[in-house]
Amino acid sequence: MTKDMRFGFDHCYVTVPCKERLSVLFATLRRSSDRKVIVICSTWETASYYAVLFRQLEMLHVYEMHEHMKDVAHAYEEFLYLYPGILFASDIAMREFDIPPNVDYIIQYEPPMNPTEYIYRMSNAKIYRTSCHKSLLFLSPGEMHFLEYFDHIPNKELEARKVSEFQGSVEKLVSKHRELNDLAWTAFRAFMIAYESHSHSDIYDHAQIDEDGIRRSFGQPHIHIPEYSSKKKENNNGATQAKKEDAEGDAERPKDNQSKKHQWMNKEKATWRKGGQPWTTRENRTWRHSDVHK
Repeated sequence: MTKDMRFGFDHCYVTVPCKERLSVLFATLRRSSDRKVIVICSTWETASYYAVLFRQLEMLHVYEMHEHMKDVAHAYEEFLYLYPGILFASDIAMREFDIPPNVDYIIQYEPPMNPTEYIYRMSNAKIYRTSCHKSLLFLSPGEMHFLEYFDHIPNKELEARKVSEFQGSVEKLVSKHRELNDLAWTAFRAFMIAYESHSHSDIYDHAQIDEDGIRRSFGQPHIHIPEYSSKKKENNNGATQAKKEDAEGDAERPKDNQSKKHQWMNKEKATWRKGGQPWTTRENRTWRHSDVHK
């Protein structure tokens, strides 16, 4: 190993109530917007959802890597030479590749599959000395038994800073857009299943999990139940006429207005960025669901 390389990240952790996890993650990523960061999630669904969410909130240079992608190796290679940038990766996908040596920050946002393997890998990764070289572990108050696995390895607790108003903005966004809500709900359920079946129940005890708090960390998604209404069987003249009028009104509207129903955010809305203001307005671009899955 050359002189400009070192072994291992410095271990750190934050203790965060489940309901505040998302706000703390955002605050951490915003402070690290000029660095190279990997956020590790327990499932591919959560990695994909958070990548979509933070792109939607216009956090710059956001990538994803998980086993559900067609070409995981290409996603890794693309991020390998990127700086700065943020990669949301599933635990399984990260096991297939070495941690890039120019990574500054590893954030274990969700439970690792094996605490001992996580500590070993973070302690033995080959990285540049110029890197920030920190690994940050998110723990809830009920998961503190994880610290026993560090044994004599130094591990420093950091202050869990958060951006309180961020949570409300995400919940509003999720409630407003059906596609984003569905992604959030799928990710939430996948996380709960993974947590409940975790092999290290001494740390991750599903009987003690704050399900409502976890749901908030995904933006308070809700499941959509199909509506079976008697309105579908209505055949009176008033209902038929109303439908015709709605159809004619849609036909008369400009195509630009019709296409906006698939946009997740109005161009004039405030978006989150690092800077002097908590958010700034971006006028030239809006994210669409189709743009993030190419």
